[in-house]
Order: sequence, then structure tokens, then C-alpha cells
Amino acid sequence: MLRTGLGLCLALGLAWCCAAGFDEKDKKDPVRNPLARNPAAIEAGGELFRARCSFCHGLDGKGGGRGSNLTSGEWVHGGKDSDLFSTIRKGVPGTQMPPNDLPDAETWQLVAFIRSLGGAGDQPPVAGDPSRT
Repeated sequence: MLRTGLGLCLALGLAWCCAAGFDEKDKKDPVRNPLARNPAAIEAGGELFRARCSFCHGLDGKGGGRGSNLTSGEWVHGGKDSDLFSTIRKGVPGTQMPPNDLPDAETWQLVAFIRSLGGAGDQPPVAGDPSRT
């Protein structure tokens, strides 16, 4: 009887620890652009942007008549890399932003390029002394 009670307590404690670990993991956004700050990816993303996105968002990403400004750092549909990826992939229902069937790598290239335009979002800050710039 003592063994059964001890085993049950151990099993419940282990289950609680595992559940707490998963809960903490779910609070974080583990999806980050694997091509972030990659110069070749930014360049490729720029080419995709000019071919597929600039008609609405402008060549400089500052928007225009139809597309929003992508340089301000203000994101209506979330500013994490995963949010930008999802917005590019799924589009925005009820707007002129269409869904896209780009491969993951090209979608991440677009995210890398958009990040290079401004509005750091969830990118880590660059190390250095800002007083020296």
C-alpha cells in the first residue's frame, strides 16, 4: 500500500513537472527566421519583394495606395517573425493582401528582407555602444 501511494505521488509529481515545462515552452514563440540577418537571404528576399510585393507596398516598402508601410515597425497582425511569415503565407482576409504559396525558404527570405527595411520586431538588438554611432 505504501509503495502504491509513493508510486502514485511520484507519477503525479513527474506529470506536473512535465506539464509545467510544456506550458512555459508554449508561452514563448520558438519560431524564428532561420535566415535572419543573412545577407544572401535579404538580397533574395529583396528580389522576391520587388517582383511580388512592391506593387502594393512600394519599392521601398513604405506603402502606397493599397499596401501598408512595412518600415515603421508597427504590425497590425503581429510583429514576430512567425507572425510575418503567417501573414505572407495566409494573406489577410477582407483586404487586398492575398495568400501566397511560396516555399518556406522564400517566405523566410521575404521576412528577412522586410526586417532589413526597419522596425526590428523580435530580432535581437545588435551589440555595440549606441553612443558611438
